[in-house]
Amino acid sequence: MKLKKKNIAILAGGDSAEHEISLSSANTVLKEIDKTLYNPFLIHYKSNSFLALYKNKKIKLDKKDFSFEHENKKYKFNKVFIVIHGPPAENGEIQNYFKNLNIPHSTCSSSVSKLTFNKYLCNKKLVSLGFNCAKSILYIENSKFEESH
Repeated sequence: MKLKKKNIAILAGGDSAEHEISLSSANTVLKEIDKTLYNPFLIHYKSNSFLALYKNKKIKLDKKDFSFEHENKKYKFNKVFIVIHGPPAENGEIQNYFKNLNIPHSTCSSSVSKLTFNKYLCNKKLVSLGFNCAKSILYIENSKFEESH
């Protein structure tokens, strides 16, 4: 019995300065993914918009279900492989979107991403769990210094 290949969205881009690095990472994934098991699709994210780069066309995705249509065929995804560097992936925003659509993704949860994106709060949490972390201070402009531990 032949297994049906799964559609995998390789999500790259973003609005940060790491946009180009993300695209490079996506190209590596596209090159290395096992195409006997998966149908990979490059999905470009920019300014809260998704574009599928498919058959030399840029096709806007329907944000209601993270799908696109091409030649009267609707493409949906079994999983999203997130390679966006920086927001909205590293701060947890995009994970909530996929959670709400019940689409599995390759990264940790939104809450974990949000915590680890804030290095100060992450270190405070780690110290509370017994991990050794370097002392640090949080400086907010026009306020007092607060030591983390």
